[in-house]
Order: sequence, then structure tokens, then C-alpha cells
Amino acid sequence: MKKHQGQNANTDAEKVNPFNELGFWQFTLVSTLTVALLPWSLIGVFLLFGSQVTKNLVSALVQDFVKTLAAVLLGIGLIVGLVVWIFWY
Repeated sequence: MKKHQGQNANTDAEKVNPFNELGFWQFTLVSTLTVALLPWSLIGVFLLFGSQVTKNLVSALVQDFVKTLAAVLLGIGLIVGLVVWIFWY
């Protein structure tokens, strides 16, 4: 693996979101606490850890929400499709 030196070393490290590396239960706990305590949780993260960590957290929460919404819509679509197929044919 090629090691970076100089100013470009930090840009690669910033692209990795540590919240995406968390396990299911760990991220569930973090996201539940963050959403339950909005907006105070984001203000606290910003003051304690800085803007980059806050951006990473919000990005991970949005990605998780989009994935959850897609799964729910897919599930509802499958259930509606199954009901229509059973009663239509």
C-alpha cells in the first residue's frame, strides 16, 4: 500500500467516515441517542469534537435513514404486490 506524505495525507484520512465502520448495535446506540437528543447532541459533538466529526456523524445518519427508508418502501411494495397478486389472480 502506498503511503502518502505531505498535505495530501490528511485529505485521504478525512474521507474515511469512522461512523460507517461501527457495528450494527454500536451505530444503533449512537444514532438513537443523537436523534433522541436533537439538537443538543449535534451541538455537543460540534463543540467537543469539531466540525469534521459532526459532518461525518450527520452523513452517516442521513445514509442510514435513506437505507432504512428504501428497505421500508421495498417491504411495503412487496406486501402490496403480494396482496394484489393474491386477490387479483
